Amino acid sequence: MILALMNHKGGVGKTTTAVNLAAALCEGGAHVLLVDLDQQASASLSLGIDREELTPSIAEVLSGSVPMSSIVRKRSDGLHLAPASMGLIQTDLELAQDADPHRLRHALKTLDEPYDFIFLDCPPSITRVTEQALVAATSFLVPVTPQHLALEGLVGCFSAVEEIRERHVLKALPLLGIALTMVDYRIRSTSHIVRELRNKLGEKLFKTEIRVNVTLAEAPRYGKTVFEHSASATGAQAYWDLAAEVAQRATGEAW
Repeated sequence: MILALMNHKGGVGKTTTAVNLAAALCEGGAHVLLVDLDQQASASLSLGIDREELTPSIAEVLSGSVPMSSIVRKRSDGLHLAPASMGLIQTDLELAQDADPHRLRHALKTLDEPYDFIFLDCPPSITRVTEQALVAATSFLVPVTPQHLALEGLVGCFSAVEEIRERHVLKALPLLGIALTMVDYRIRSTSHIVRELRNKLGEKLFKTEIRVNVTLAEAPRYGKTVFEHSASATGAQAYWDLAAEVAQRATGEAW
């Protein structure tokens, strides 16, 4: 499965979800590649890659100057990473002039590793790079925070996906699910918003909720996943539970 994690709004825990969901699946025995497609390289930096060591990155792959296999970093926890860099700013401009939306799809097909999951951590906006990710993906996942206008934001997100579907005549780009992130029940409106989202979205929402957790915020400072930083933290358990739901939806089997 090639899974694009996307939302056209920033600050929704997308990269935290990409990193720790991928790590949880690795903990469960899956072979996972995380592809960082955000020019800020947040996923790469969160996993301990120094800014000076980000290149060669996915930017060079999309520009055609290096093969995909040459940029993959293999971590000790088994999670493989294809890093991003600021070069994606120029790459996005190049892609705007290029009619081929399949560069990333073709690059992923050149990989020899038999990955069970490839996660595409998209930028927090609908860019040409995001378009490449959605064309390459077999499904997509949307992290969303239970805040005012969350539903309206999802409508905009789904409209963008549908536009890309139609433009490139994609036979199928199903939604795997919507993940509630950064849930904070200390805020009075949270319970009401979560209830509204569950009533409106039903089974599109994963059952697992990722609550605000100090360990999730701390782990990137040390270049670690939440499982490496503190496997007993509530944030680690939440992503473990979410991974079980993702695996079940992806394979149709209990994990």
